[in-house]
Amino acid sequence: MVALTAPPAAAENRGSARLGVYQDDNNTLVISPMVAVSAQPTEGANVRASYLADMVTSSSVDLVSSAT
Repeated sequence: MVALTAPPAAAENRGSARLGVYQDDNNTLVISPMVAVSAQPTEGANVRASYLADMVTSSSVDLVSSAT
């Protein structure tokens, strides 16, 4: 008996990284890193994971008024 089979398909793995930055005139800064990965370990099975964070820093003018 002879069995013929196709070679296993190559796994498809992907990854990406992005960085978003926003700054306005009021000293607000937002940094948003994002990482995503995906893999196909076997035919019909997909694994995906991602991470996203928003890091915000802001300052404002502190006005102090006093009566004279």
